[in-house]
Amino acid sequence: MVTANPSPTAFPPTVLDTRSLAAFRILLGLYLLYDIYARLSLGKYDWAWYTETPIERSFLLPADTPHKAPFHQFWFQRGTLNFQMLAFALSAVLSLCFCIGFRCNGLVKTLLWIAQVAQHSRNMYVTDGSDSFLRHLLLWACFLPLSERWSLDSIMKRRKIVPDKAVTVSGLACLAITLQVVLMYTGTVMHRCTDIYGLKGLSKSQWMPPALSAVHYALSGSFATRQNLLTATIRVHATLSRGMTLTAMIAEFLAPLACLIMGCKRHYPALVLFQLHAGLYLTLNLPNWQFVGMLIQVLWIPSTVWEQYAMTAASCESIDDYKKTDGDAKTDGDAKTPRPLKANPVSRFVQYFLFLYMIYNWLGMRGWITKLDNGDIGEGLRLSQYWVMYGTVGKTADTLQLTGILPPRSESGSPTRLDLLHYIGTGKDRIQDPEDFVPENMSIRYPSSRWERALHQWAQESKTKQAKHLCEVVCTFVNEDRVAEGLPKLSQVAVLFQHLIVLPPGSAQRYANRRSGPDTGLQVDCH
Repeated sequence: MVTANPSPTAFPPTVLDTRSLAAFRILLGLYLLYDIYARLSLGKYDWAWYTETPIERSFLLPADTPHKAPFHQFWFQRGTLNFQMLAFALSAVLSLCFCIGFRCNGLVKTLLWIAQVAQHSRNMYVTDGSDSFLRHLLLWACFLPLSERWSLDSIMKRRKIVPDKAVTVSGLACLAITLQVVLMYTGTVMHRCTDIYGLKGLSKSQWMPPALSAVHYALSGSFATRQNLLTATIRVHATLSRGMTLTAMIAEFLAPLACLIMGCKRHYPALVLFQLHAGLYLTLNLPNWQFVGMLIQVLWIPSTVWEQYAMTAASCESIDDYKKTDGDAKTDGDAKTPRPLKANPVSRFVQYFLFLYMIYNWLGMRGWITKLDNGDIGEGLRLSQYWVMYGTVGKTADTLQLTGILPPRSESGSPTRLDLLHYIGTGKDRIQDPEDFVPENMSIRYPSSRWERALHQWAQESKTKQAKHLCEVVCTFVNEDRVAEGLPKLSQVAVLFQHLIVLPPGSAQRYANRRSGPDTGLQVDCH
């Protein structure tokens, strides 16, 4: 038996396999590239969410931002189309370098984090919880050896020196990124169970007995709900939806904790979380969050899996011993000892500060401690630990119609009403549904999931000022397309907000016959 000498720089917690880190880098890099494409795939109809000038070609008004600080206004600047093209191109290049592991050093990873934070924050209407969580993952990725395996950097390194034989690493950054995953799930579960972070709301939660109605209302509302046989079956069978609600809560609370403490068997609870997100992808139109939720599970893959269970029981125990003995690892034969991550004094200070602030900010969000800085550092760097994914699920639904109106062809004719959401998404004309029509699957009617998030929020809050400006810009864009195709121009664009009541679990129908509030809308003339 050989005992490894503990390094003074080693931190006792989680041991990560470098192959797991490499898989995490590749999958995360691919997701970043996909996300850029998804944000811009509709051309000028997507670019208009990020530009600011000229105002007649931007969906957002200058005041449509929660970031008022001069530092944020500089960092999250929208500006012109050319500026946005340059910013997204830089983000794409950095994401590609990250994915293939080319020059994947601390500077490149830091620049990628800076670019991604700006990309998310330039338009908060299309931003969701997956973007917030992604920022935290990218921050801790700056301190991890992500390119030691399966990267261009590792190929070039092997030409110069003998590669390190260690396949596992340990250090504060390893603990931080895995603990961040646990805190995200735990914070979400706690938010669902409590009333303003107090236990008095426990019995009133939709996620807890006796209600257990959260899954039903999530799959019955208008936001991000897929309409298929699976979702229809869950809505009709109350026992099934209640069982899924309870199962989801148990999995999201216990599985991440199990991943943190189960050593070389932690991939089993990670597989549970992977299956949970895969199932959610089948029922909810939230691809960004589900993709991130699935890809982070590769961090938990231990060496035993990568080596196809060729490690002996003793070598498996050596990893556990390393975690339990503050760095005094024991190995037999050819087993590899986790290598402590090295960091210069500046990097070590930054890591400890961010790690302690992560815990402090999370406790402050729970209301367990007083946040002396009121979260200003976290808000300044976009590092909030406020996790609310499907906290309280609404019992009402909000939809909208975006309609383009063509003038009648004759004095006795009637105007033609076109579904502009369908046109933006497909480039094809479609006659708009009647104003009293309630779609069963509103999610597929939006051009993309990002559009759905933004416009659903506007429908909830009846944002008429923003909707009016959106109609004006959409009218300009659509008329440009129609003139190029030799078609008559739109004379008006209208938006209609519908407010519906969702029926309780077990109901054969999805919505009540009455509305939760009057339909509202507006109409603008095209210039």
